[in-house]
Formats: sequence, structure tokens, C-alpha cells
Amino acid sequence: RFAAVRDRLAALYEGDKKDAFQGYLAEAEQAFLALDSRRALGALEHAFRLDRGNVELAYFLGETYWNDGDAEAALPFLARVLELEPRHYDALVYSGVIQLERGADERAEELLKRAAALAPEAFLPQLSLGTIHARRGELARAVPFLERAIEIDPAPQALFLLGNVFYEMGKSSAAITQLTAAVKRDPSFEEAYDLLGLALLERGWNVRALAAFRQAQRLNPRSLRYADVVRYLSGSDALPLPEVGGEARALLAQGDERLGRADRRGALTAYRKALALDPENPTLLMSYALVCSELELTQELETVARKVLELAPGERLEATASAALIEALRSQGRFREGNRIGQRLLDEARSSFTKTIAYYEIAYNLAEMEEDLDRALEYAQSSLEHAPDELKPFPLAALGWVHYKRREFDQAVDFLARASELGPTASTLSHLGMALLAAGKEQEAKEVFARARQLAGRGDALGSTMMGLMRESASVLQRVRRGPRR
Repeated sequence: RFAAVRDRLAALYEGDKKDAFQGYLAEAEQAFLALDSRRALGALEHAFRLDRGNVELAYFLGETYWNDGDAEAALPFLARVLELEPRHYDALVYSGVIQLERGADERAEELLKRAAALAPEAFLPQLSLGTIHARRGELARAVPFLERAIEIDPAPQALFLLGNVFYEMGKSSAAITQLTAAVKRDPSFEEAYDLLGLALLERGWNVRALAAFRQAQRLNPRSLRYADVVRYLSGSDALPLPEVGGEARALLAQGDERLGRADRRGALTAYRKALALDPENPTLLMSYALVCSELELTQELETVARKVLELAPGERLEATASAALIEALRSQGRFREGNRIGQRLLDEARSSFTKTIAYYEIAYNLAEMEEDLDRALEYAQSSLEHAPDELKPFPLAALGWVHYKRREFDQAVDFLARASELGPTASTLSHLGMALLAAGKEQEAKEVFARARQLAGRGDALGSTMMGLMRESASVLQRVRRGPRR
């Protein structure tokens, strides 16, 4: 991308420091070739200070920061583009979506309406305007924008968002139509299957609902996640982490703050910058692994977890890193490889904490494989026997899931309900809902699925879920290109 615009950036320069300006461009090019985007962007910012009227450079910086996951850094450059060229379509769309993500709906609506007026046939402005109305609770006003987006491009994400709106409006049949179309276009769309199950349940189509929930679970096996372990153990002496110093410490704090605002992409960027300064710090690596887990960046999660294990930071951190690695392997269907890691962890375990995790992970994988459910039950029981109080919800949930796989639904409900009472997670509640539904307890299942949806952030009047999909889906964001450049 930089190579494609470099000559134009140089040609647009207007000033008396041309040699310095070109020097910064050359430095940026070398840094990009060395995969050092931080240094490259720093050089380009120096160049921009010499030529604030260079609209192409301002746009390149804004676009690149956006693609790097740093929307806050992108916004001032995009604002400068719009000062210079108020009809710059791409800058209008990017700025509108960033403002939408920040919760500045009025400013977002203004920018996106201008983009839609420039390009009535463009997909993303229509989708974003629909999102704004939905988030305000103006569901009926959201529908025409989302329907228009689907006419332009029936992308699975757009179909899901419209189905979500219909579901919130109580129109379960219309929701089923859109969600069925979404999973037909993208059979790996776990969120769509999850919501489809709820919509089918509203219609009383229990068999189809259970099939949809099972498909969602197959696509994303919900077990003990690294994030859940940290959530239970952080803030106590149970999981001491090495110190982080200097500039990396400030970046770690920035990442934690963004994670607290559910800005996972922003947190990812901050942690990456911190790791560039201190690449072997287990605290930074584990924070980065947490975000990779929540964003389902499976390959990166696997790489980081293996890195932590190579550093041998102590039994508790190694156990947690092993859980993260097994999770990454599980999501790829590599159950046996995950169980080899779990067995190695069990063989080396000295503490109850480590034994709990090792037994749990092996039991859960065996349940998913459905090859030896008797042994899965034994391992889940062993996990519960060794579990300290703060981890008890996980082996209880594993026992419930193994009983579910054994079609022992009453026992499944019992253990999953106990796990949910001790530490409710979206995963455990989803499993409990499936067990209740299989046991014929439809009304209780509906209530539990609603709690799971709320806990997962999926009942937020379409807010966080919709923005998460828009922000994280490259296939949607690339549709900015569907409109004119000006």
C-alpha cells in the first residue's frame, strides 16, 4: 500500500524542506520492509508535520492506524482529511464508524449520511446507519437501512444484524428467515447459530432450536477459557506476575484500560507495542494471550502460549498457558494433541491448581471426541476432587457436559446448575440451556439462554455485538471500497 502511494505523497509536497520530507518517506519505506510499522508511522508523522496540507498522507496515516487497530490515533488524521476535502468518501466512512464505536452517535450519523449521499449504492454507510438506530432502540427505523444494505450486498454479518433487530422486536419468524440466510452463506457463523436457536425456541420449534445450539457449540467448543482462569485468579496472590517497567508498563496500562472498555482491538495494539519493547515478559505475553483468546485469534494464541511455556515462568503460569494452548488446539479440532499437552501437565503437576486444570482439559476434550465418555467422567470427577474453591465451577461444568454427552440429562442439569450458581459464565449457561431443553424443560431453558446471551454481551440492544462484528470483520470493513473515493 505504501509503495503504491509513495511517489504521489512526494509529488504533493509543498514546502521548502523537500529533502527532509523525502528522507522521512525513505525511512518509512525501510521500516515497513523491516516489518516495523511503529517506526514507519513515526517517520510518516514527522513528514506530515512538514506538510499538513498533504491530504493523501493524512489519509494514509488514518487508514493505516485504523488497520492496525488504533482507531483513536486514526481519527485526527481522518478529521484533517475532511478539513481539506469534505467530500472524501473513505474518510467519511472510517470517521463515521470510529465515532459510532466511541458512542458518539450524532456525529457518526452526520458523517455517514454524508457518505451515503455521495454513494447511495455503498454497503457500509447503510449498515452503519442501521446500527445507530438499533443502538438507540429505534428498531423500526433501523430495518430499512439494514434491508437496503442487504440489497446491495447480502453479507452474512448484515443478515445477522437484521435478524438480531427482528429478534429484539419480537418478530421471531422474520429473525429466523434472516439468520437462516446468514448461516447458509457462512456455515461457520457461530453467533448466528446461537441467535437462530433462541428465535426457533421462541416459536416452539425445540428440535430445530437444539440442533442450532449444538452447531454453535461445535463451532466454538465452550470450555474453560484462559480469560476465565485469569478472571478468577487475578487480584489475588494466587497468580503473581512478573513486573513490567518503563514505557512497556505504560502501554500495558493503556491496553488494560482499553480492555476494560471492551475495546479489544485497541488493547491488542497496545499489548503488541509493549511486547516489542519487552518481548519475553510473561505478564505482557499473558495479557496478549487474553485478548487473542477473546478475539479468537487462534494461531496467535497458540504461538504466545507456546512462548510462555518455553520461558518456564513457574507452575501456575505454565498451567494457565497450557490451558490457553489447549483451547487454541481445541478450536482447530486438534483434541488429541491437546490431550498430550494435558497429560504432560498432569504428569508434572505438583499443586491442586495444576491437577484441576489438567484433569479438566482432558475430560472436556474426551467429551468432545465422544470416544471414551467413561474415562471423561473419571477425569472430570478427579478435577473436582482436586479443585480449590475458586476453580470449582469448571470441573462441575465439565461433569455436567460429560453427562450431557452421555445423554444423562438430569445429572447434566444438576452439575451445570451448580456450576452456574458458583460462577456463571456464558459458556456454562449455554450448556445448561441445552441440557434443560434436551430434558424437556423448555421454559427454564429459555430463561437460561436469555441469561447466557446477556452475559455474553449479546443482549445489549445490538450495541456491543454489532460493533464487535463490524469492527473485527475484514470482509465488512473492506466494503468501504464499494463507494467512490471522492
